[in-house]
Amino acid sequence: MRLKTKTMPCFGIILSIAMLFTTIQYHQPAAASDVSVKAPNSDLVEVTSLRTKYAKTYRDPNGIYTAEINMAPIHYKDTTGIWQDINTNLTLDKTTGKYINNTNSFTTVIGTTKDDSSIEIIDGDLPPIVVPPLMLVPWLT
Repeated sequence: MRLKTKTMPCFGIILSIAMLFTTIQYHQPAAASDVSVKAPNSDLVEVTSLRTKYAKTYRDPNGIYTAEINMAPIHYKDTTGIWQDINTNLTLDKTTGKYINNTNSFTTVIGTTKDDSSIEIIDGDLPPIVVPPLMLVPWLT
């Protein structure tokens, strides 16, 4: 019984502090140039200046901010240092005949012929990683 009387005040203080911080709303006026993307089917507008590698932040008409946080990266920094959406779609490069994804922090190049069905990953100044074909890709036969 003595243990309960010592821990209850500490628990009450910790709970009070936690409740205080969860009720504080984050308000930050955004400049007009910071807001550029409207969420589909919503009154929320993305504040692009608050993007991170893993998160988007939206502002509603009342000035309340909502963050969408992901476990995997959803943005990459472009050459000018601005966070851009990652797009995993592949496009056919007509000069090389290979599929390329370059809207990420790295570039993926996939060969499309029997002679070159390798996968190459190019990441900035690092040496490229080349994954040789371990088996014949079904769509190339």
